[in-house]
Amino acid sequence: MKREKALQIATNFYTFRMGSEPVSMTVKYEDPKDGRVVLVAADHDIEEDEEVLYEIEINPMADSITMKKILCEFSASHFMQGTKQISELRQGDQFRMSGDCLVYEFCGSEFRFGCTRYMVRPTTGRGTQWISADVEVWPCK
Repeated sequence: MKREKALQIATNFYTFRMGSEPVSMTVKYEDPKDGRVVLVAADHDIEEDEEVLYEIEINPMADSITMKKILCEFSASHFMQGTKQISELRQGDQFRMSGDCLVYEFCGSEFRFGCTRYMVRPTTGRGTQWISADVEVWPCK
């Protein structure tokens, strides 16, 4: 299946299913053997004021089209290892906290206000924060 045809079919399907055209539609993957094409449709959720992504797969061999909402997408290398306690990290280590989209850098620990506190900062560089509990984190490679 040609890219242009796949884009047209996916856009028509998305418009049928969602009631309006997507903001953008891009080809993510094409399988030259069986003609299967995976596309990503981007739209804007007015209520949540955020971008929403949908993956649309066209399989010409099976005469099928499927659409799945992408909840999130991360680097697989960030999850190569299991969790660690924040106290096990070394200064400069990067990690994710459960349920949080940001990647943090561990800046060290200090004994403050009667307990050990851990200083972290988002890798985006926006300030620092103190964590007062020895929480489980997901180290990033």
